[in-house]
Parts: sequence; C-alpha cells; structure tokens
Amino acid sequence: ATLSSVCANCGKVGGDDDDALNKLKKCNGCHLVKYCGFDCQKAHRPVHKTACKKRAAEFHEGKLFANPPEREECPVCFLPMPFEKDEISYQTCCGNEICIGCMNADMETRVSAVTDRAISM
Repeated sequence: ATLSSVCANCGKVGGDDDDALNKLKKCNGCHLVKYCGFDCQKAHRPVHKTACKKRAAEFHEGKLFANPPEREECPVCFLPMPFEKDEISYQTCCGNEICIGCMNADMETRVSAVTDRAISM
C-alpha cells in the first residue's frame, strides 16, 4: 500500500475512491495525510499539528499569491478585455464578446455609412 492510502495514525490500509466503506478522509488543514476516522485524526493531532499548520499556511499563501488567469483579448482589437461586464458586448452573430470600444467604433461606422448615403441622395 502507498503512503497516501494508509491511515496516518493506525496504519490501516484504506480503499480506493470507489470503496466508500474503507475510504480514508484527508486532513482538512493540510490535505496531505489521511485518516480512517475521527478517532484516529483526534489521536494523531498532537503529532501532526505543527506540520499541518505550516503546510496549511503554505497552501493558503500559494493560492493567495498565485498568478491570476490571463485576461482574454478582444477578437477585434486584440487588447485585453475590460474587467467590468458593462464594458463588454456579446455579439449574437458570432457568439464572441468584444470590448465596448470596438462596439462603439462599429456603431460610428454604421451611422457614418447611413449618413453618407442620405447626403448623397
């Protein structure tokens, strides 16, 4: 049995994820050690407490300071999309979202084309 499939306190071998009856439960703090039940977790706590707190802090810090996901680009101007949803326009014709700047430029182009047609008549 691998170390990750053994109770950290009593050494009992746990089942795999499909074996709900013998499945070991992860420590809620560090997610590194497993226990066959609450009694084993409670009994092992004095031994595990210091390492658990350290690992939990590292885990939290890693999540806290992880690089944010990259922002999508506008498919028209290729600039990063705005954070605010009211500055993004969904295009039903193609299913894309474009930035409000490209949406406004498209509207100005259309208005200009209509105005030019009206003047030329």
